[in-house]
Amino acid sequence: MSRDMVHSPQGSPETRMGLGERMSLAWAMLKGLPYASGSPGAGSIVGNLLRLLPGSQYDYERGAGPLHKNSLVLAGIKWAGNVFPEARPCVRREQKSGKYEVIPGHPMTMLLRRPSSYWDYSILMQAGILSDAVAGNVYYLKCRNDRTGIPQSLEWLPHWTITPRWPKDESEFISHYDYKPGGTTIYRIEKEDIIHIRNGVDPDNPRLGLSPLAAVYREVASDNEAATYAAAILRNMGIPGMVLKPSVNTGGAMTRVNAEGASEMKATFREEFGGDNRGGLWILKAAMDLVSLSFSPRDMDLSVVRKVPEERVAAALGIPAIVLGFGAGLARSTFSNMREAREAAYESCIVPMQQRFASAFDSQLLHAEPCYKAQDGDSFWFDISEVRALQEDQTALYNRASVAYKAGIITRAEAKQMVGLVAGPKDDVYYTDVAAAANAANAGVPTGDSNDPTEKSLPAGYDQIPALMQRITTQLDEMPRAA
Repeated sequence: MSRDMVHSPQGSPETRMGLGERMSLAWAMLKGLPYASGSPGAGSIVGNLLRLLPGSQYDYERGAGPLHKNSLVLAGIKWAGNVFPEARPCVRREQKSGKYEVIPGHPMTMLLRRPSSYWDYSILMQAGILSDAVAGNVYYLKCRNDRTGIPQSLEWLPHWTITPRWPKDESEFISHYDYKPGGTTIYRIEKEDIIHIRNGVDPDNPRLGLSPLAAVYREVASDNEAATYAAAILRNMGIPGMVLKPSVNTGGAMTRVNAEGASEMKATFREEFGGDNRGGLWILKAAMDLVSLSFSPRDMDLSVVRKVPEERVAAALGIPAIVLGFGAGLARSTFSNMREAREAAYESCIVPMQQRFASAFDSQLLHAEPCYKAQDGDSFWFDISEVRALQEDQTALYNRASVAYKAGIITRAEAKQMVGLVAGPKDDVYYTDVAAAANAANAGVPTGDSNDPTEKSLPAGYDQIPALMQRITTQLDEMPRAA
């Protein structure tokens, strides 16, 4: 499907909707739910009402609002979006040995690396991660060449504009997708032109995925309320910070203030004591008692209230709170466990996400498009070999290579390759303890000519080691030394 076909009225619009469908669509849009129509009861008002969280009659999904506007959720989405693109897309082929070999320059790999003039690889993945986290459904459009039909670009479609459709007799699981970019016109997109990545399965509609944040709407709404409450307290105390109460004079009469005078005192008080004028001096025109209703810093401490949403949202996203900089995680953070936390976050959040994305690209693009001529052993994958969070500490890597080399397990060439150094032909040797061999030769250890079976023989040439060491020492002494 060409991009122009999708965005122009000359596409395949579906403009007729029944009253029930319109009401269900309006309800779904009001709540920000994906509207699913096509089988009896799907996307109905009653069905949407049943999406309330257990134990509550309040619609916390609506109370949470757009999830990406919550600071906790956005922190997780941004972290995943920054880390995910470090893995490079590739197409690999399974060899007879069971190992995989990357196919360089594969056309699908090049398509993912340069999806279109509107999207680069990083932005395309980041957009998909946002949809995956907040909706559980990612939609990519295959924009085809009008003449050849070959996919020439990929574009992300916002998850709230796409709806899977199917026949009422359910003869097909998904027949097509409805695309509603704006207005009232709905365009039909064939399922072959959509890459649909689902995060698990929504039990209310198996054709859709399920957001990992669907069960923590209460926590997100609670965090929003806590943030709003704290901001209101700091802005204007949330409740009246001060109360000017008419005082009783010595004669027992109470000072009277009319509405106009009260408004004037209120405006004057705000002007004299608001912002940078706090702590100034004000002389009242009438006898008044000043009563403070403000809170102390301890009373305004909401850290305990906000700790639970931080923990629950981080757990739902599969990212340790310490990695996202949440207070719930920083309380137990140290420099020693930060690296382990980053690795755990990558393995619990990014790796499963990459597997789902790769599986969808493999089945819905690589093996779905004849132009790629994919073989049975071909598969799409994300190469994580150069991901920084998974790179071994250089000191530990050098120590591991050194131990393996000195133990005689690997050659010097293999040890150099482990640490990223270039090995030459002379490095294809195993480790030899020169000093131990020299000491053994100086001590007169037999070289294998003795008939005593208890004596250990040394390989030929070990008797020349002392002279070799002496020559090396002499050469080192003759080398020029730095001043």
